[in-house]
Amino acid sequence: FADTAGHWAEKAVRLLASRGILSGYPDGSFRPDQPLTRAETVVLLNRMLGRSGVPGEAAAMPEAAYKDLPAGHWAYAEIMSASAAS
Repeated sequence: FADTAGHWAEKAVRLLASRGILSGYPDGSFRPDQPLTRAETVVLLNRMLGRSGVPGEAAAMPEAAYKDLPAGHWAYAEIMSASAAS
């Protein structure tokens, strides 16, 4: 990620990206100074725990109790997977 060069967290970002924990944005940036969203945090935790949302599984899950989470949201399956995990 070009926008992490010289950033205090550059080494950690590179390490976690190499392990598939962090992936950045579609434009190739990482945006290290931007706060994590709730969805990004859930995806990060799922990856750290070796758990990932599968779109088909999310469709089979009951409707989420999240009024602000439409089924088309980019992290819907991840959030539903984390919500169903025990």
